[in-house]
Amino acid sequence: MALLTDKETEKDLNERLDEFLQFGMIFNYMIDIEIIDEEDIKKMLFSSDREQATIIYSKILKKMKENYSEKAYLIYSREYPNLKELDIELYKNYLNICCMKKIISKIQDKKIDKTYLNTYNYLLSNNANIVVESR
Repeated sequence: MALLTDKETEKDLNERLDEFLQFGMIFNYMIDIEIIDEEDIKKMLFSSDREQATIIYSKILKKMKENYSEKAYLIYSREYPNLKELDIELYKNYLNICCMKKIISKIQDKKIDKTYLNTYNYLLSNNANIVVESR
């Protein structure tokens, strides 16, 4: 595994992840049904310009429909079953983490800085461990 980013960048990525993670299932669903494309997600997650990432995030949120959450939950709860018997809120957090990991693995390419990828994967793994251990 490559080195993680510097502390300031890690903090920025962690703050972005905290914000975006609540929609992990929905983002994945929107990619799957082609409402948003992977390039938008790349810009949102990996742009060095925080303002650009926020603008893309806002545009994606505007495309979201109310029923996407329920539809995404139905699909991804089958893909990632609740084997640890987490309560519903913890389980939804876990699904969001799994879906963000899936998104990041889908959008990996040579143009994305590997330290950013490794940092996100590290942060997501830590979040997943916290969710599972908190039950």
